[in-house]
Amino acid sequence: MSDDSREPRGGSSGPLDDHRGALILPAAELAAHCNRSHVLSTKNGAPVVLEHADADGRRLITKIWRRRHPWSSDLVWPYHDRFRRALTELERLDVPVPRYRTHGRVAGGDQSFVVYERLEGTPLRDLGGRFDLKALAAFVARLHDLGVYFRGLHLGHVIQLPDGRFGLIDVQDIKFLKHPLSRRMRERSLGILCSHPDDLVYMNGHWSELVMAYCRTSNCSLAQAADMRERVRLQMERRGARRAARRGLGVLELPEYPDADRA
Repeated sequence: MSDDSREPRGGSSGPLDDHRGALILPAAELAAHCNRSHVLSTKNGAPVVLEHADADGRRLITKIWRRRHPWSSDLVWPYHDRFRRALTELERLDVPVPRYRTHGRVAGGDQSFVVYERLEGTPLRDLGGRFDLKALAAFVARLHDLGVYFRGLHLGHVIQLPDGRFGLIDVQDIKFLKHPLSRRMRERSLGILCSHPDDLVYMNGHWSELVMAYCRTSNCSLAQAADMRERVRLQMERRGARRAARRGLGVLELPEYPDADRA
């Protein structure tokens, strides 16, 4: 989604192009939409994230969910509704996010979807480390102070906008609290950010610097910062061990505070 030179398919008006609230869409119509859109991501061979253009040339993203089992929580709290509500709440908190357009379900099926306008910018993962680590730490600290716990927080879901600010995309897995996050939740969130498998090449060399920048932004004492860094390191080790047990991946080997002198 970072290639701004690519022209998305589409351009003709359709039910997924307009802001009409909830839709019930025939399966054939969703299939036709998939065929005329650019597939950005697939799961088990089926498209789950698509890009196309509306009649005015605006670039839209369609995210599709398929219910994983008959008793899924989607029956009680639909995935598309969680996503839509997260966009609304983050916008209220002045966090840059995509603009919602419409959502709905496939008639007689187990699929649901949400359509939103593409948030212009570049995911931090695509920048190859060429972003301000201190600014990222401040952005994450602000989310935590606002009570935002993003369980899908990683460099692929944080986007750098053209004006240099950071925003969020793919905001389905977010919990909103009425108070700032606890220390334990902050540690867990930083552990998720620092140890995502797709970001280890970069984060394995900078995780300590990120945590210390976070602690400075949050006005932690030196003792609190050292404790936070150690707890995040343990979070990363545990996550690496779990990945190794589940998927046969190598255990995450962390240098001992590789950038401690710079922190």
